[in-house]
Amino acid sequence: MSLQENVENLVAMGIAPDIAESALKRCNNNIEQAAGLIYQDVPDTISDPLPSYDSRSIPLGSESESNTASIRLEDDIKSKIASYGYGNADSEYDLTQHHNVIEKEPVYNVYEDFKRMVRTEQIPPILLPNKSDLLEGYFAPLLMILSNIPEFRNLILHHQFFGYGYAPQWWKNEKCLQNPSVVLEIQRLVAFLTGDSNREFASIRNLTDVTSKMITEEYESSSEFIQFILTTVVDLFAKANYDLTSRIQKLLSSSFHNLETGETSLYRAFPVEKSDFAPTIYEILHNILWGKNFEMLGKTSFQKFGDVITVSFDSNGDNMMRPFKLDEKFYPQIYTEEYCYLVKAAHDNLLENRAKVKQLSTQLMFLRSFKGKKVPKVLEATLSYLESLTEPEEGVEEAFEEILAVSEHIQRRVQENNEKINTFTQEKSQINIYDIDYLFGELKAELEPWILTGIIVNERQFCYLRKYPDGSQQWVFFNYELDDGKDFKIDEIEYDDLAVMIQNYSLNDFETGMVLVYVRESVFNSTDYSPMHSGLAEFIHKDNETLAADIEAYSSAVPNELDNDDDSKVSLDDSSDDDEKENEDGIAIPQPENEEQDAIKGKEWPNLVDL
Repeated sequence: MSLQENVENLVAMGIAPDIAESALKRCNNNIEQAAGLIYQDVPDTISDPLPSYDSRSIPLGSESESNTASIRLEDDIKSKIASYGYGNADSEYDLTQHHNVIEKEPVYNVYEDFKRMVRTEQIPPILLPNKSDLLEGYFAPLLMILSNIPEFRNLILHHQFFGYGYAPQWWKNEKCLQNPSVVLEIQRLVAFLTGDSNREFASIRNLTDVTSKMITEEYESSSEFIQFILTTVVDLFAKANYDLTSRIQKLLSSSFHNLETGETSLYRAFPVEKSDFAPTIYEILHNILWGKNFEMLGKTSFQKFGDVITVSFDSNGDNMMRPFKLDEKFYPQIYTEEYCYLVKAAHDNLLENRAKVKQLSTQLMFLRSFKGKKVPKVLEATLSYLESLTEPEEGVEEAFEEILAVSEHIQRRVQENNEKINTFTQEKSQINIYDIDYLFGELKAELEPWILTGIIVNERQFCYLRKYPDGSQQWVFFNYELDDGKDFKIDEIEYDDLAVMIQNYSLNDFETGMVLVYVRESVFNSTDYSPMHSGLAEFIHKDNETLAADIEAYSSAVPNELDNDDDSKVSLDDSSDDDEKENEDGIAIPQPENEEQDAIKGKEWPNLVDL
């Protein structure tokens, strides 16, 4: 194409004519390089060559290494780009060596990959943190996990503000309103995750920016910040609409009652410190609530549990010493006053068993020794001596019989006590105060469990139980690249593989701890979704129109990128019914090939955190 034609194509993408012409001249009229050049310096949104869909099949835990070309723009162009919101005018580029732009592959950034902007059925919607190693990043996985719960979604989206605003780049970092509230920005992200949005991913930048104004203290651990997030959600949404107070408290809050003091406390998340680490969730909560010696058993219990139970493990690089075993189903009823008697009964049986074994062991000690002498050997030696006498005196034979009877009696008592000790030892091995099947017995079938629906290792690595329209469920693991570029990779994973991965992580590393999210089974499996109110529905519809226009403009400007015969790329422009579908807003949704579907079903799992 001619220079003027390429300028017109870039202008159609929303780029000023003078900027488009300057960039094209510096790239020898190569429109793809010019587009990358213009978008190169966007904070959190660096423009990069678009990789194939298969690039997402990189095994989790691996990092892509790439070098970014250094490009220098003239001051007038930099300032104009900055004025359009595309970048930082102070950033430096260097175009003196044109071949460097071609030879050095820029850092990949998913925000500039048009092929991955449209949502597909295979890939769930994504929230991306701003950077790694920031506690604020936990908003992303936690909101993604909680938004799978219909009641959470309904409560968050219930209140309607006067206006939600709109900005074309809201999904990167552009503000939709001048002074938005935390409640509004949370609503916007939950609507994006659960509504009819056609967009695949969005940043949480606007939420973390407005939330930062509320953070008045330094949080030293993820456990503390998870507590802050849940408390913020409960308090702010209750204030926004008082009608929601009881429902949101029921969903996210648990009440703990001290029978001695009469005090009641609310928990939104249960913190687990290093001293509380144990191999199962039950052993951990037993120790936290009742003490490791069960000295508080019967004195404290829970009045009720929220429909969502969050357990947050602290860690400063300390592993658990013993591997942690996930429980797919959790029965917190054992910690209520109604059922904790079962633990007390089992604990009393255990203490009684220990007392009996101790008593029998003490008897054995006296039967076997006296004043430092081993009784059986003394008796045996005495009998041998008396038996060896050739001319025994009067009464020796009678003494021999009496001593023999004593020896036999002691042997019988020793044997009986050993048999009793073995019996009590077997009974003791069956008393497991941490085993929910042993504690509840047949009662368990009458109780509703809380099911594990999400695990957060850190802001970059987490998984949740995804629900599909046909009612099926599948664990999905997410791994984000947030330092060298921006990218996300996901894989379907079976629960047994996930359990092994967490077991190894807890034993060998546990660098950043983890967060477990349990949800009452009926609440999680509910299909009761309330209609989205008009304010958020209009926002989603407007964004779908913007996305469609952006895809169309890019497709026209760079046809070879979206319309090609390379099977490794997803086509947004193929007219074949087998390769794409259109949603109600007219956006062509790419349908991955079989090999692309396999990309989300990896079989090799990473060492968590060790990226």
